[in-house]
Amino acid sequence: DAIKIRIKAPAVEGAANKELIRFLSKSFKVPKSAILFKSGQNSKIKRVEFPLTEQFEEFAGKLEKK
Repeated sequence: DAIKIRIKAPAVEGAANKELIRFLSKSFKVPKSAILFKSGQNSKIKRVEFPLTEQFEEFAGKLEKK
C-alpha cells in the first residue's frame, strides 16, 4: 500500500526530504528523529518508517473506508 504526498520543496540538497519529514512529523505527531528512510532517499518513490500513533491509525482508518 502507498500514499501519495506532494511536496512543494525542490529535490535539491535534500530539501524535499526535509519537507517530507516535517510534514509527516507534524501530521502524525511523530518526532522528526523517529522517521527513517527505508529506501528511496534519492528517488521520487520513498519508503519511510515511523512509530505508529493514534493520528496515523485514524488516517489509515479513513483510507480504508474509501
